Amino acid sequence: LELFYSRRIGKVLPDGSEVPLQLGTKAFGRLGDWEYGGFLAMTGDKDYTQDGERGTEPRAYFSSVRLKRQILDNSSVGVLFVGKHAPNHDDGVIDIDGAFRASDWQLSYQFARSFKNREGGLASSAGFLMTKENMMLFIRGRYISDEFDVNQVGYVPWIGTGELTSIGGPRWYFKDGYIRQMMLLGGFSLNRKNVESYTDQSAVLIFNMQFRDNWGYEFAYLMGRSKDQGIVYDSYELNYSLWFNISPKWYGNTGG
Repeated sequence: LELFYSRRIGKVLPDGSEVPLQLGTKAFGRLGDWEYGGFLAMTGDKDYTQDGERGTEPRAYFSSVRLKRQILDNSSVGVLFVGKHAPNHDDGVIDIDGAFRASDWQLSYQFARSFKNREGGLASSAGFLMTKENMMLFIRGRYISDEFDVNQVGYVPWIGTGELTSIGGPRWYFKDGYIRQMMLLGGFSLNRKNVESYTDQSAVLIFNMQFRDNWGYEFAYLMGRSKDQGIVYDSYELNYSLWFNISPKWYGNTGG
């Protein structure tokens, strides 16, 4: 989730003019086990026109604070605050995020709450990756409520959606012979869109083979059911890719 988007400061207005940046300062460093960073910025007011009507973007103050520290040897936890204050209006977001890591797996997470004065919404995301010699597994999830809104300070376009994706399967390494590696992966994806009151569903099956002289190929079969503009439809895809890297000077790939 991109909770801070620097282009929101001094943004472009509907008539193409830009909000002037009048003041900005930042600081970052380390204090004990903590890494820290922050900034303050002030933008001036700016008149603009939209559809023949005049408007004014008021003076605003932006601030952000980021703290992060290592825990459990190779894991981390952090907090983030981003805010915008304008006359009679406050926007922003508070976030807790981090990752737990081991030698062959990682779990990352992010929990955030936006605020617009006294109102706000929730969002979260998480991902799990495990890679072992004989298998791999990837799981990703995301939820963003209808009320989550960080448009004044960040960029999160998937309002009112939820997603769950998982893919995994066995892989084989060969110490000798022409074949270096084979993988057979399968998975699914669910994508909830509140505006459609529907959950898109899809499944995938992937076969990947890599050879010892630095070339390989992959086939992927996808099927799903989705809803768009009130219409439910089924979809089917068969994709392939072929690549080679036979020398430091020659590399190529094709697909379809």
